[in-house]
Amino acid sequence: MEADPDLRHLSCGLYQIVSHEIGSEEAIRLRRRMGKVEEELDRIQNGRGRYDFLKSGSRAEGFTFSTSDTDIMVVYKYVHVKMDNKRRQLEYKTVVKTETDQTRPGFCLIRLLSQGRRIYFDVNQACVNF
Repeated sequence: MEADPDLRHLSCGLYQIVSHEIGSEEAIRLRRRMGKVEEELDRIQNGRGRYDFLKSGSRAEGFTFSTSDTDIMVVYKYVHVKMDNKRRQLEYKTVVKTETDQTRPGFCLIRLLSQGRRIYFDVNQACVNF
């Protein structure tokens, strides 16, 4: 089955516009890779620190629109997040449990289950009683 010539012409034109405005597949791939390298260098620099950073968002995905953003997630090394009801004893880590039953999509409530050796006031303040 042969493609419609008008559709093929339109598709090629759209590809050229997108490549010009956003960049080629290779350019996007390179920007993503550079972002990962930057993230890894940050991780090495902060290697003995108490947290890591994970970047996401359209800029982290390699897009450079005027409205592009970078979302940064802080991952505490000594905090364990449970999403199930399995019992695990982690003496040295702070353990929190996520609850999503009564939240909007994309959100969760966290409950402090046990305090580890390190006290994270920002984690404690984010927890709710339920």
